[in-house]
Amino acid sequence: MAGGRLFQNQISRTSFDDFYGRPVLVFRTTPEASWQGVLKQVLDFVGALLLLIFLSVPFAIVALIIKLTSPGPVFFRQLRAGLNGQPFVMYKFRTMVTNAEQLKVELAAMNEMSGPVFKMTNDPRITRVGRWLRKFSLDEFPPAPERVAF
Repeated sequence: MAGGRLFQNQISRTSFDDFYGRPVLVFRTTPEASWQGVLKQVLDFVGALLLLIFLSVPFAIVALIIKLTSPGPVFFRQLRAGLNGQPFVMYKFRTMVTNAEQLKVELAAMNEMSGPVFKMTNDPRITRVGRWLRKFSLDEFPPAPERVAF
């Protein structure tokens, strides 16, 4: 290692504080609030808003195609585990037929994975548009901003 820096990683910052007249050593592992943090949060929000405006037309076109090619809702909601196991709702463009969960029971013998995961090479539950959306990874949205850790 250059300059012997292997063990000089800083995990926390230390400072002395006063606790009822006695000095205590305080370890801080989180960054302190700063104007740079606020600026980053504002830039993240503005960037996300601009991206949403820019992508609204393609999203609307995909939603219309899904609605015209298969019956049922445009979006699929799924509960997932996020940061520290916190559950959040993930929204996806629907890529399967509406009765996919019932058909999964009938197709269980053809599962190519073990455990709770279900995987089939040519899954008949996936719609034609859904196959295209999955191929280009256009079916999933990122989680809501309040669930994302900065």
